[in-house]
Amino acid sequence: MDEVFGKIILSIIKPIKVHNQPVGFVAIDLFLDNLPEIMKSYKLGDGGYSFLISKDGTILYHPNDELVLNKQLQSMSGDLGNIGQQMIKGETDLNLAL
Repeated sequence: MDEVFGKIILSIIKPIKVHNQPVGFVAIDLFLDNLPEIMKSYKLGDGGYSFLISKDGTILYHPNDELVLNKQLQSMSGDLGNIGQQMIKGETDLNLAL
């Protein structure tokens, strides 16, 4: 969440190296104003929905706006919380009991 604009942004930073030594970087901030519309466009059966989380499990998009930036997937109850805990640990062979 950008503190100046109060909006969700994606920051991308890439170091610039010369002879394998860092000499600077290139950075860009992308505003994700259209993120909810993009995520809502994904249809998952009759009652399914998509959500988006960050690397640390923070919910960046969810149909329930109260969860966005206020909850981490691994702190949720049930299967979603268990899956979130496995993902945060870096496990690639998730134990899905869905």
